[in-house]
Amino acid sequence: MNPLLNILPKLKPGYLSTIEIRIHKLEGDKMKRMVELEQWKQAKYFTMSGFHCENDFYVIPLFYLHHFKTFDVIQKQLSVEDIRQIKEILFNSPSFEYCLIRLINRFDTNLIRNEFGDAIEGRPDTYHYPAPNSQEFFEIYGREWEIKITRKQK
Repeated sequence: MNPLLNILPKLKPGYLSTIEIRIHKLEGDKMKRMVELEQWKQAKYFTMSGFHCENDFYVIPLFYLHHFKTFDVIQKQLSVEDIRQIKEILFNSPSFEYCLIRLINRFDTNLIRNEFGDAIEGRPDTYHYPAPNSQEFFEIYGREWEIKITRKQK
């Protein structure tokens, strides 16, 4: 993480379109510094894999991911509040297109149904939710260990 924090601030904001982090130990304070950088805020794609913290698995708040077109992250778990943030923050982001959230702890898929309504007929793990002021919708695919969300055209 130190090399990334040394290099990232030296790049012109907007030059870097993709940030991919593959490390085995992540210190939360360093991640918090990274998400405040303008280079982070202007990147379009983000992937984070293969990491853990000293005492707990680091959870990056969804708020720090809303500006990405696509992101792929591992989270310890998803709560009711996380699902609501997806609905309120990600679904109102004009740039958001796709995400994959892989989970360490099993996820109660009823949380998705409670927030987005019944699943699509014949596809029990898939939900649709209309994008605000648009002809688009979000397809939410939720299983016990992952959630995939894709923006699609009607």
